[in-house]
Parts: sequence; structure tokens; C-alpha cells
Amino acid sequence: MKRVMQIVVVIAMTAMLAVRATPARADGMTERYVSAGPGGDGTIVVGAGYSSTSTPTNGQPASVSPVHCTYVTVDPTDASLLGPGPGGSTDGTWIIPYCTGEGDVNPMLPYWAPSSIARASASPATVARQAVARLPLPEGMIRMSPDASQPQMVNERTWLWIDPTTWQSLSATASAGAVSATAKATPVQVMWNLGDGDRLTCNGPGAPYDPSKNEGEQSTSCTYVWPRSSATEQGGMFTITATIVWRVTWTAVGAPGGGSLGSVNSPPSQVSVQVTEGDAFNTSQ
Repeated sequence: MKRVMQIVVVIAMTAMLAVRATPARADGMTERYVSAGPGGDGTIVVGAGYSSTSTPTNGQPASVSPVHCTYVTVDPTDASLLGPGPGGSTDGTWIIPYCTGEGDVNPMLPYWAPSSIARASASPATVARQAVARLPLPEGMIRMSPDASQPQMVNERTWLWIDPTTWQSLSATASAGAVSATAKATPVQVMWNLGDGDRLTCNGPGAPYDPSKNEGEQSTSCTYVWPRSSATEQGGMFTITATIVWRVTWTAVGAPGGGSLGSVNSPPSQVSVQVTEGDAFNTSQ
């Protein structure tokens, strides 16, 4: 649905300029304007500001706040819906800027880039960011001992881990002209929010608890001791949230490039648990 909405918006805007200036209102109210021009390093240099009846006669505001944009080529399927460029041109591609900075600058309108400009603008780093956006990062499947279906006990350890089927590297590739970039995401940490005000970060997924062994015969670096019960919480439960942190690297083909893209987080996963007073044995169902 989100993609369909984006396509509809893009189609509705193709008859308009990608970025345009908004003149001052006659009633003296201030309106936002955005102006842009292509940069030489895979970015569009955008100026954003506000215009009003007090601005100089040339219609430009006295000051401009810098806004920086990266841009991506429109997916071929979506581009076919947009049709050819101005004058029926087919020697080029549709590009959509994504901008950050002061003011409300998104969504930006698509614009047609002739092939010569499109090739220059397809920097490997920009294509790599497209690849990162395509990474199918999964939610981590929370596992616990005692199991989440059983009460957890105050002052007793709960083992925490992410299902091993989730803990594997993923990759995605994006292309623009002769340039392609592959992003690889490797899970490195899990950030746990225990729902009682405490947080825990574990390196690695945590070790599954083996109910066939005594606790003294196995070890893990990811456990939590509950300091209080959940009796006073809404529904009598704590909500545990787990978020996987992925380290992202990239490589390029068709142009120099590669290296680290920092880290990204997976969508969080949650489970609710009851924590009670009393003695407990660490068992798993």
C-alpha cells in the first residue's frame, strides 16, 4: 500500500518541477520555498528558506538555511508508470530526492535527469544506501527461560536469547546504470528493554537454555534478575522489547567504493511476562 501511494503521488506530480520557489503571500504571511541544483558528489545542494512581503523585490529571502539531499533513481517498474521525460525523452531516468535539514522539505517531487546527469549522479555511496533500504531485516524472535508463558520470579535469573534462525547475515543489492552496490548486514548485539525501567545490551544473540542440563553446567552472558514483581503494572505484566543491532558494510561494482555504513536496527519484537514473588526453578517449556 505504501508503494502504491508513493506511485500515485509521483504520477500526480510529474507535470510539476521537481523543486520550485513559492512566492510571498499578498497578506504578509510567510511561506516556505525550496530551490535546488545538482551537486557533483551524488547529492543535490538545496537551499531552503521563507519568503514574505518584507523580502527584497527580487522575491528571494534575505537568508537561506542549507538543506542537503541524496537522491535515488526510481525503480524501473515505477518509472514505466511515470512515462517518458519532458518532450517525450527516453534518454534519461526519473530521480527522487530525499532531503534533511531545517524546515519541512519532504516529500520532494521527482525530476527527469538526462542520461549524462544520471550517470554522474549515481554515486556508489548513494546506490549503497538504496541497497541498505532493501535489506530484509527481521524481528528477533524472543526466547526465554523460564518461558514467557510461565511466571518469572523476583530475584531469580531469567535467560534471554534470540532464536538462532534469526541470527544470520543478510545482503541486498541495488543498481543505477553501470554502478551496483551490495550492502551486507551482520547482527552484532541485542538491546533489551525489560519493561520495568531497566535496559540490557547483550553482545551476540544469547545462549539457549538447555532444560536437560543443570544451570551450573551451562552459561550465558545474557540474563536478567528481576528486582520487583509486575503486580502493580497494567495487566500485571511487564512488556519485554528486543531490538537487534546490525553492522552494515558495502561493496561496489562498476565504480570505486565500499566500507562501513555504521549500524541499523531491526524492527523491535515484544513479549509480555508476569513477574511474581516466590521461589522458582529455571526451567523451559
